[in-house]
Amino acid sequence: MRYEYSGVPRDENLQAINAISDDPAHGLIFRAPKPDVNNFMPRLGFAWDPRGNGKWAVRGGAGIAYDVVPNNFAINSLPPQLQSEQNPGLTCTLAGAPEWCATFNPANPTNPTAGQGFLQFGGLLQVNVPPVTQADARAATQSLIPDHVAPKVITWTLGVQHELFRNSSIEVRYVGTRSLSLPVQRRLNSASAFDPNFPGGGLTPLPTYINSSDVPAAIANPASTLESFENFNPLPLSGDGFFGAVTTFPPIGSGTYHSASVDFLHRFARGLYFRDPGRRIVPGHHGISAAHTAQDIDDTLDRLDDIFVTF
Repeated sequence: MRYEYSGVPRDENLQAINAISDDPAHGLIFRAPKPDVNNFMPRLGFAWDPRGNGKWAVRGGAGIAYDVVPNNFAINSLPPQLQSEQNPGLTCTLAGAPEWCATFNPANPTNPTAGQGFLQFGGLLQVNVPPVTQADARAATQSLIPDHVAPKVITWTLGVQHELFRNSSIEVRYVGTRSLSLPVQRRLNSASAFDPNFPGGGLTPLPTYINSSDVPAAIANPASTLESFENFNPLPLSGDGFFGAVTTFPPIGSGTYHSASVDFLHRFARGLYFRDPGRRIVPGHHGISAAHTAQDIDDTLDRLDDIFVTF
């Protein structure tokens, strides 16, 4: 059994400075993240000779391990009082907004008439103005640091080894892993016009025609139009004053891996041996696929045409 504690890096606690932007209605609470304190890592293994004659060996084991939450997520997620994201929607809410903001509507940023003269009038502002009011703070908020949840990896393995004849053995091995609580990037204030879960969403792609003769006289309803896309609001939190992406990394990712291999080993004199790892089965894109391999942990050092020679 092993226990490991990884605390919260100091600067992540600075998120509490932005408590003025709290929006309980959408579950957005900007406070110091809580650490993950229950990372117990049990491990169990066994080896068994079923015949008791030294010619068979059954080995297996299982264990739980934890990784750490990457620090760079928080480094790029400081509150707007210390750093801010700049995009057209944010720039146009700040004092000294450039002239092109007169034609820009953050609720409809894809309108082709929005932001006329963007480059002519200096583009985005290159300043960080610490917000004072809740409206300014929400408009400049770019991220949310969640409580720490350490990525978990569960591993299990089983192998059977048999001595075929003197100095020669064959081993069949299996290993599986299951990873949980993996951090996944999400932009809470970003919506797709094709997603029916957002107001005005569920639109269908506009048809494309190469030749004018391909254009039909009429398109069956329901049909999305260019106006439908222009009227769609891609910022679902803008109604509460958030105009940044509000990027976060919730621990919602997972993964599964299965692998099996057959290994033949024959030992010669003076430490020389022949080894053929045979076939290893790994997950393919659509199920399980088999591939002949001769690679060890690092196949750049000791791969030699399916033969390993070691002195």
